[in-house]
Amino acid sequence: MFGIEFFVVVFVTAVIVYLIRKKFAKNKKIEEAPLRQKDIKRNMKREHRKQQNKEVK
Repeated sequence: MFGIEFFVVVFVTAVIVYLIRKKFAKNKKIEEAPLRQKDIKRNMKREHRKQQNKEVK
C-alpha cells in the first residue's frame, strides 16, 4: 500500500526531530548550570540573601 519512499521520509523526519530535540535539551542544561566558580558563588550569595529576606518578613 505504502511505498518504500514513505517509510524513508518518515524515518528521516523522525531522526531530524530527535536530533533537534536533543540539541535543545543540551542547550537548556547548559543555561541552567553555571560554568564558572564565580557564577556559582554569586548564585549562592543571592539565594542566601533571599533566605534572609524571607526570614526578616
